[in-house]
Amino acid sequence: MKTSNKLLIVLALLLIIVPIIAIAINIKINYKYVVHEDYISKQEINNEPFNKKSAQRMAIPISKPFDYVIVNDAKNLRLEIHLNNSDVSGIKIPEYAKDYFNFDVDDKGILNITIKGNPYSGNQIPISIYAPKFKKINVSNSDLLVVTATSDSLEANMSKVQSFSLSGGITTNDNRGNVIRTVNDTKIGKLTINLINSNFSSDGHSYQDLIINTKGVSQIGLNGDENAKDRYSIKNLAVNTTDTAEVVINNININNLSGKISDHTKIQAPVANLKQLFKN
Repeated sequence: MKTSNKLLIVLALLLIIVPIIAIAINIKINYKYVVHEDYISKQEINNEPFNKKSAQRMAIPISKPFDYVIVNDAKNLRLEIHLNNSDVSGIKIPEYAKDYFNFDVDDKGILNITIKGNPYSGNQIPISIYAPKFKKINVSNSDLLVVTATSDSLEANMSKVQSFSLSGGITTNDNRGNVIRTVNDTKIGKLTINLINSNFSSDGHSYQDLIINTKGVSQIGLNGDENAKDRYSIKNLAVNTTDTAEVVINNININNLSGKISDHTKIQAPVANLKQLFKN
């Protein structure tokens, strides 16, 4: 084959291959960026002020004061409950789910959430709740529950909740690595959790005081950061188990650990934490 023909073939191949590579690189870089930004923008809606109109959300004003939220039967739905401190009280719920939920405040200052069916969304259903403060939340019969809250103190009572967790802050950074935006951050000074046949996991959170009590068959997972083991801490941790329980502690600093442990409890934790627990 003549050299000129070889050059023509190579040139033709380059004209085909180079655009394909360029498209692939562009998709790899920009697709992640678009998905990331879209996810953040959707999550930002959950924390928007009640008086601001939110895309595809129905706003329900509530005149009676409340500081206690109860979902007596979540019908095994996957829920996100965002407890937003606000001077104005109300609820925001996705338009597609509005016919499946009922909200009512009783004379004891309890917001009762009644679920009438399953909207079959395929994802967690976000419910944004607005009130000046929140003291307590009770949920039963949920496959998955994620709670967002900022409070000095909160009590969470879970019954037959397969996966209960707190949302972690979603951050975006500038070119220098500085945090310029945080969405869905949860900060609770004293958190008391009562589990009945439920599972709780905490990933990447610090606490001043964390008290966990279990009954039935329950699991507890407390996880920090494997690459920065000093990043997250619990000043005072109390774990009290009844019946059957499993406790896993990883990569988190605990200043004080105490509790009463049942004979049917399995514990996976650093030796230092085990010494703390059984010393008291």
